[in-house]
Amino acid sequence: MQTNALEYLNQTAARFPHHSAVRDAGGSYTFGEFRSEALALASALVHRADTTNTPIAVYLPKSKEAVLCFAAILYSGNCYAPLDVKSPAARMSAVLQKLAATFVITNRANLAELRKTGVPEDRIVVLEETLRGAVTPALERRFERLIDTDPIYIIHTSGSTGIPKGVTIAHRGVIDYIEWANSVYRVDENTVIGSITSTTPRSIFISVFRAAPCSI
Repeated sequence: MQTNALEYLNQTAARFPHHSAVRDAGGSYTFGEFRSEALALASALVHRADTTNTPIAVYLPKSKEAVLCFAAILYSGNCYAPLDVKSPAARMSAVLQKLAATFVITNRANLAELRKTGVPEDRIVVLEETLRGAVTPALERRFERLIDTDPIYIIHTSGSTGIPKGVTIAHRGVIDYIEWANSVYRVDENTVIGSITSTTPRSIFISVFRAAPCSI
């Protein structure tokens, strides 16, 4: 029985390393590239802060890099929280204050907007400025210590009451969804799944983490 959603990614990368995993208008990653890049980024995150089961936010537009960050955060033993770059700075500030994320990952194009939220500079990780070196075997085994009740991601509500609320989803919830969707939709290595709304975790997991390429 699966206890960690990353087990799907590891299995798929081993079986189909040269198949397309995720692609957008700017290019694509194969499963082999995706896993290697995610582990390298995870190593850089752990080097900066050796934490587990803590939220790391991703302030990026819908893109293959955003999906890569999700996987890297999970490999680091933490959970991710996607943020909407189109949201007003005041809303993002409220979300980040309540989230208390270890880091907020962004890119140079969105750095100025992120700074408007007041997030401390030492908690910002800029993708283009993050050195990614060798991956240690210890990092590859790090996520194996997690169990299915540990958090995998935190998604925020619309905040219609004035205060956005974070909803925490556990690995077991994602695993059960993957198994259900795989049986109902009969996902295999030839299936292509499009993500046409916001970068929602469910569409990402059923594709990138389960053999089928995701098109953003």
